[in-house]
Amino acid sequence: MTVITTIIVLCWAIFALYWLIGSFSQKPVAEKTSFASRIVQLLFMIIAFNFLIQSAQLYPLSIMLIPNSLVITIVSIALCVPGLITCIWARRTLAGNWSSLPVIKKDHDLVQDGPYKFVRHPIYTGFLLMFLGTALAIGRLGGFIGFAVCFVGFWIKLRQEEALMIKRFKENYLSYKKRVKTLIPYLF
Repeated sequence: MTVITTIIVLCWAIFALYWLIGSFSQKPVAEKTSFASRIVQLLFMIIAFNFLIQSAQLYPLSIMLIPNSLVITIVSIALCVPGLITCIWARRTLAGNWSSLPVIKKDHDLVQDGPYKFVRHPIYTGFLLMFLGTALAIGRLGGFIGFAVCFVGFWIKLRQEEALMIKRFKENYLSYKKRVKTLIPYLF
Protein backbone atom coordinates (compact mmCIF):
# COMPACT_ATOMS: atom_id res chain seq x y z
CA MET A 1 0.00 0.00 0.00
CA THR A 2 1.28 3.46 -0.85
CA VAL A 3 1.52 6.22 1.75
CA ILE A 4 -1.43 8.11 0.27
CA THR A 5 -3.58 4.96 0.21
CA THR A 6 -2.67 4.22 3.83
CA ILE A 7 -3.53 7.75 4.97
CA ILE A 8 -6.84 7.81 3.08
CA VAL A 9 -7.85 4.35 4.30
CA LEU A 10 -6.93 5.38 7.86
CA CYS A 11 -9.06 8.53 7.55
CA TRP A 12 -12.09 6.51 6.45
CA ALA A 13 -11.48 3.84 9.11
CA ILE A 14 -11.22 6.46 11.88
CA PHE A 15 -14.36 8.14 10.55
CA ALA A 16 -16.31 4.86 10.54
CA LEU A 17 -15.10 3.86 14.01
CA TYR A 18 -15.87 7.28 15.50
CA TRP A 19 -19.35 7.25 13.95
CA LEU A 20 -20.02 3.72 15.19
CA ILE A 21 -18.96 4.54 18.76
CA GLY A 22 -20.85 7.85 18.71
CA SER A 23 -24.06 6.20 17.54
CA PHE A 24 -24.55 4.70 21.02
CA SER A 25 -24.92 8.07 22.77
CA GLN A 26 -27.83 9.88 21.18
CA LYS A 27 -30.98 11.56 22.44
CA PRO A 28 -34.30 9.87 21.63
CA VAL A 29 -35.96 10.90 18.34
CA ALA A 30 -38.98 13.22 18.56
CA GLU A 31 -39.67 13.70 14.81
CA LYS A 32 -38.19 12.21 11.65
CA THR A 33 -38.53 12.23 7.88
CA SER A 34 -40.37 9.53 5.95
CA PHE A 35 -39.00 6.03 5.45
CA ALA A 36 -38.88 6.63 1.68
CA SER A 37 -36.66 9.70 2.08
CA ARG A 38 -34.30 7.74 4.35
CA ILE A 39 -34.05 4.99 1.70
CA VAL A 40 -33.28 7.59 -0.99
CA GLN A 41 -30.44 9.03 1.15
CA LEU A 42 -28.99 5.56 1.71
CA LEU A 43 -29.17 4.82 -2.03
CA PHE A 44 -27.30 8.03 -2.86
CA MET A 45 -24.44 7.02 -0.54
CA ILE A 46 -24.33 3.45 -1.88
CA ILE A 47 -24.28 4.71 -5.47
CA ALA A 48 -21.63 7.37 -4.68
CA PHE A 49 -19.26 4.88 -3.04
CA ASN A 50 -19.94 2.32 -5.76
CA PHE A 51 -18.79 4.83 -8.40
CA LEU A 52 -15.70 5.58 -6.30
CA ILE A 53 -14.79 1.94 -5.67
CA GLN A 54 -15.73 0.53 -9.09
CA SER A 55 -13.92 3.28 -10.98
CA ALA A 56 -10.84 1.13 -11.54
CA GLN A 57 -12.72 -1.81 -13.05
CA LEU A 58 -15.42 -0.46 -15.35
CA TYR A 59 -14.98 1.55 -18.53
CA PRO A 60 -15.66 4.52 -18.92
CA LEU A 61 -15.50 4.99 -15.13
CA SER A 62 -11.90 3.81 -15.26
CA ILE A 63 -10.78 6.69 -17.49
CA MET A 64 -7.87 8.39 -15.73
CA LEU A 65 -8.58 12.13 -15.53
CA ILE A 66 -5.84 13.13 -13.11
CA PRO A 67 -2.64 11.10 -13.09
CA ASN A 68 -1.03 10.55 -9.71
CA SER A 69 1.77 12.94 -8.82
CA LEU A 70 3.36 14.41 -5.72
CA VAL A 71 1.12 17.48 -5.99
CA ILE A 72 -2.03 15.32 -6.25
CA THR A 73 -0.85 13.25 -3.29
CA ILE A 74 -0.34 16.37 -1.17
CA VAL A 75 -3.70 17.88 -2.22
CA SER A 76 -5.52 14.58 -1.57
CA ILE A 77 -4.09 14.32 1.93
CA ALA A 78 -4.70 18.06 2.49
CA LEU A 79 -8.39 17.42 1.78
CA CYS A 80 -8.86 14.09 3.59
CA VAL A 81 -7.19 14.86 6.91
CA PRO A 82 -8.87 18.26 7.54
CA GLY A 83 -12.13 16.71 6.28
CA LEU A 84 -11.87 14.00 8.93
CA ILE A 85 -10.99 16.54 11.63
CA THR A 86 -13.98 18.69 10.62
CA CYS A 87 -16.32 15.68 10.73
CA ILE A 88 -15.15 14.64 14.19
CA TRP A 89 -15.20 18.20 15.54
CA ALA A 90 -18.75 18.72 14.24
CA ARG A 91 -19.98 15.34 15.49
CA ARG A 92 -18.46 15.98 18.91
CA THR A 93 -20.04 19.46 19.04
CA LEU A 94 -23.48 18.06 18.18
CA ALA A 95 -23.17 15.37 20.87
CA GLY A 96 -26.57 13.76 21.51
CA ASN A 97 -28.28 15.92 18.88
CA TRP A 98 -26.51 14.02 16.08
CA SER A 99 -28.33 11.53 13.89
CA SER A 100 -27.42 9.87 10.62
CA LEU A 101 -30.89 10.76 9.34
CA PRO A 102 -32.82 14.05 9.28
CA VAL A 103 -34.58 14.06 12.66
CA ILE A 104 -35.47 16.27 15.58
CA LYS A 105 -34.37 14.85 18.92
CA LYS A 106 -36.10 15.19 22.26
CA ASP A 107 -34.78 18.38 23.85
CA HIS A 108 -33.00 19.16 20.58
CA ASP A 109 -30.60 22.09 20.84
CA LEU A 110 -29.85 24.54 18.04
CA VAL A 111 -26.08 24.14 17.98
CA GLN A 112 -24.31 27.27 16.71
CA ASP A 113 -20.84 26.93 18.21
CA GLY A 114 -17.72 25.02 17.22
CA PRO A 115 -17.68 24.42 13.46
CA TYR A 116 -21.37 25.41 13.34
CA LYS A 117 -20.20 29.03 13.68
CA PHE A 118 -18.71 28.72 10.18
CA VAL A 119 -21.14 26.46 8.27
CA ARG A 120 -24.53 24.98 9.02
CA HIS A 121 -23.57 21.47 7.89
CA PRO A 122 -19.89 20.93 8.79
CA ILE A 123 -20.17 17.14 8.85
CA TYR A 124 -21.18 17.22 5.19
CA THR A 125 -18.40 19.70 4.45
CA GLY A 126 -15.83 17.40 6.06
CA PHE A 127 -17.25 14.28 4.43
CA LEU A 128 -17.24 15.94 1.00
CA LEU A 129 -13.62 17.02 1.54
CA MET A 130 -12.70 13.41 2.36
CA PHE A 131 -14.62 12.11 -0.65
CA LEU A 132 -13.03 14.66 -2.99
CA GLY A 133 -9.57 13.88 -1.61
CA THR A 134 -10.18 10.19 -2.21
CA ALA A 135 -11.51 10.81 -5.74
CA LEU A 136 -8.43 12.94 -6.52
CA ALA A 137 -6.11 10.23 -5.22
CA ILE A 138 -7.84 7.66 -7.43
CA GLY A 139 -7.93 10.14 -10.32
CA ARG A 140 -10.56 8.26 -12.32
CA LEU A 141 -13.83 9.50 -13.80
CA GLY A 142 -15.88 7.23 -11.55
CA GLY A 143 -14.53 8.87 -8.41
CA PHE A 144 -15.60 12.32 -9.57
CA ILE A 145 -19.04 11.06 -10.61
CA GLY A 146 -19.27 9.49 -7.14
CA PHE A 147 -18.38 12.85 -5.58
CA ALA A 148 -21.16 14.55 -7.57
CA VAL A 149 -23.67 11.88 -6.51
CA CYS A 150 -22.55 12.27 -2.89
CA PHE A 151 -22.98 16.05 -3.11
CA VAL A 152 -26.50 15.73 -4.54
CA GLY A 153 -27.42 13.20 -1.83
CA PHE A 154 -26.18 15.52 0.91
CA TRP A 155 -27.94 18.49 -0.69
CA ILE A 156 -31.27 16.63 -0.61
CA LYS A 157 -30.62 15.52 2.97
CA LEU A 158 -29.63 18.96 4.25
CA ARG A 159 -32.76 20.51 2.71
CA GLN A 160 -34.86 18.00 4.66
CA GLU A 161 -32.88 18.71 7.83
CA GLU A 162 -33.32 22.43 7.41
CA ALA A 163 -37.08 22.05 6.95
CA LEU A 164 -37.20 20.17 10.27
CA MET A 165 -34.98 22.76 11.97
CA ILE A 166 -37.15 25.65 10.73
CA LYS A 167 -40.24 23.83 11.97
CA ARG A 168 -38.64 23.26 15.40
CA PHE A 169 -36.67 26.49 15.94
CA LYS A 170 -38.60 28.90 13.69
CA GLU A 171 -37.08 32.42 13.68
CA ASN A 172 -33.98 31.30 15.58
CA TYR A 173 -33.04 28.94 12.76
CA LEU A 174 -33.97 31.43 10.04
CA SER A 175 -31.70 34.00 11.69
CA TYR A 176 -28.89 31.43 11.94
CA LYS A 177 -29.44 30.53 8.28
CA LYS A 178 -29.05 34.18 7.26
CA ARG A 179 -25.78 34.55 9.20
CA VAL A 180 -24.06 31.25 8.41
CA LYS A 181 -23.44 29.66 5.00
CA THR A 182 -24.46 26.09 4.16
CA LEU A 183 -21.22 24.22 3.35
CA ILE A 184 -18.35 26.61 2.57
CA PRO A 185 -17.57 29.35 5.12
CA TYR A 186 -18.47 32.85 3.86
CA LEU A 187 -19.18 31.57 0.31
CA PHE A 188 -21.86 28.87 -0.03
